[in-house]
Amino acid sequence: MNSLPTRSLVPVSSPTTSPPTPQPSPKSVMSSQAPLDIQAEFRRPIEIYNESPQSETVKVLLMGEPGTGKTSLLRTCPAPVVCFMFDPGGEKVLREEIRQGRVIPKIFSREDYKKPTVWESFDKEFHRLLNGGFFNHVGTVAIDSLTSLSDFIMSYILYKGGRPGGVPNRNTDYMPVKSAIQNLRSELLGLPCHVIMTAHPGIEKDDVSGRVSSHPMVVGDLKEKLTIAFDECWISIAKPGATKSEYWIQTSNDGYYKASSRLAQLGNFEKFERPDFKALLKKAGYSIEDKSLFNSSKQTEGSQS
Repeated sequence: MNSLPTRSLVPVSSPTTSPPTPQPSPKSVMSSQAPLDIQAEFRRPIEIYNESPQSETVKVLLMGEPGTGKTSLLRTCPAPVVCFMFDPGGEKVLREEIRQGRVIPKIFSREDYKKPTVWESFDKEFHRLLNGGFFNHVGTVAIDSLTSLSDFIMSYILYKGGRPGGVPNRNTDYMPVKSAIQNLRSELLGLPCHVIMTAHPGIEKDDVSGRVSSHPMVVGDLKEKLTIAFDECWISIAKPGATKSEYWIQTSNDGYYKASSRLAQLGNFEKFERPDFKALLKKAGYSIEDKSLFNSSKQTEGSQS
């Protein structure tokens, strides 16, 4: 008769594991740290803020209908003003300032929609200047306008997708446009100079309340995110005058135009202000000086004449 296999009485050893490494107690960790310099902990964040070029700059999103003075506001900005121009013919408003050298136009308004190049050309030029430290010597950078730029980005996305001049697909084409604008916005907000980005308005109606409001004409939820990211969200407005239109900057929300201003807390802005960027900076306690490189170049020209 076959016997059943006998079970070994020798226990099978389990795989050996290293004993857990003792963890230092919170008390021993604290005792091993160098004591805090309490005064330095208070002082250093203030020093970092004061040393940052961004602490003395203002970033503005300026929205308005065509002909309300958006581009004209650049005449009043600290110089030199480098304007990346995407709206066709926008540079004509600044002819005198361009001749004087106060405004440097970078024109990107000419596009072939069958083979678009504007977005790629601008992106290369912007990063060439950024990486070379060019913006350290600039008083104000302007994007005129974001609405036209976003159209050029969409044309580039469609071209790369093999559908030049086609109809955008909301599920596949809008996200790359949104990402490109968000990346540019982040880089603009980090520049060591003032920034003014113009945009044309779109109209939105709330399905629940029926309220109608105006917002920057861009894709998706960027219209809300843009207004939060910028220091100022102003509206350019033209009102009928006795003999000609009068131009104003709206700085506070009226329910339709979602204007906002952080500087208003410092400068006691009125709801409607004259479109003079330097005057508004001065009212809020900011410097209105042109960049020193611009001043020195003008002095050199004057001494040679």
